[in-house]
Amino acid sequence: MSLRAEIRKIIREAFSDEHYTERLYDRFLNKSILTVGYEIPGTIGEYEEVGTYVMPENIKAQILENAKLVEGYSFPKGKSFGIQIGMIPIDKNKVEYFDDNLREQAKKHTLVIVDRATQSNGNLVFLIVRNNEITTVYFAKSYVPQDAAKMKVDGIIKSMDAIRQKKVR
Repeated sequence: MSLRAEIRKIIREAFSDEHYTERLYDRFLNKSILTVGYEIPGTIGEYEEVGTYVMPENIKAQILENAKLVEGYSFPKGKSFGIQIGMIPIDKNKVEYFDDNLREQAKKHTLVIVDRATQSNGNLVFLIVRNNEITTVYFAKSYVPQDAAKMKVDGIIKSMDAIRQKKVR
């Protein structure tokens, strides 16, 4: 490999790692208060923000533990995976609603984390791994089927046991 190609590879890896780190840690795990809302019926990607939610520390800890497992795993080269590292059950009784009307509206909907900065919204957390590198974090909605084609990956891993037992091939 030429020096130029090696430098490009190192820069690309640094940027992908930075993107993943920013998405998972800075905009999600390191925040104490997250905006929540629901997808407006009949739309795709339009959300009504209803309030704020403090994600329980045990859920954050589980997501972090799973992320570390993925970070340390040696995935097959030339393959890509969507790996579910967490599910965030948003307790509607613990949401700080912006007003009573929004509290009533929220009763009829599944609440998700709404991240205006990334436009990635959901209550499921996936990591995308390509060629043994974590490239990004993908927030998905539990009520929308997730498949390999949607995530543009070769396979989806929904159980961390596959990684713990080193069964990913």
